[in-house]
Amino acid sequence: MVAPNRYTSAHSRNPKMNRLLLGAALLLAACTSGTEAPRPAITLATCRLPGLEASARCGTLEVWEDRESRTGRKISLNIAVIPARARARESDPLVVLAGGPGQGAVSLAAQVMPLFARLNDARDILLVDQRGTGNSNPLDCDE
Repeated sequence: MVAPNRYTSAHSRNPKMNRLLLGAALLLAACTSGTEAPRPAITLATCRLPGLEASARCGTLEVWEDRESRTGRKISLNIAVIPARARARESDPLVVLAGGPGQGAVSLAAQVMPLFARLNDARDILLVDQRGTGNSNPLDCDE
């Protein structure tokens, strides 16, 4: 038997516990499908947003107009990213969606950035024009 030291735990000296932990790890690994659909890539280019001094990264994401059937026409969603200022950034961005009829988030960058300036130190700010708003296949309802 191995003499315990400060670098070994009670579990590492117990063969039954080792087998149980190994079995649990194998079961968890088997639970993942491995067939997840790849995430679509978004090509972002440097851009300037009105009212902001810092440059942003802008692009579009093509999605199916009819998400359920995944056939037919595609529409482009307008996206802008204002990169975090710090090199050591958080992995999850702050996402801004606008409300109101037809209002897109990207056009509100100058108004929302003062509110999120401190968060932008460590987090990207992601502005998304939802379907039918801003520059994402806008629905013009002129009567």
